[in-house]
Amino acid sequence: MDLCWKYELQLLDLPENARLEVTCLKCSDFRYEPVDVLMTNRGFPQLYLDEVETKFNCRLWGCGGKCRISLPSEAETEGFQGGLT
Repeated sequence: MDLCWKYELQLLDLPENARLEVTCLKCSDFRYEPVDVLMTNRGFPQLYLDEVETKFNCRLWGCGGKCRISLPSEAETEGFQGGLT
């Protein structure tokens, strides 16, 4: 078992206004889950992020695939601006 950041962080460690990116590994459906909703409505506050990840399945009808969670990047992204000379 590889240790990564998901084994070290609990939902309580994240800011309440944060959100998690949830991506289905089977059909690539993508959604955001707000941390405050996960802590209050779903009752996950003391779970580590790897445990939260195991509770997610795809929401699309007929898929039900496993999902991967990640933290969205706050960095600005820009398109490639290089070119051929």
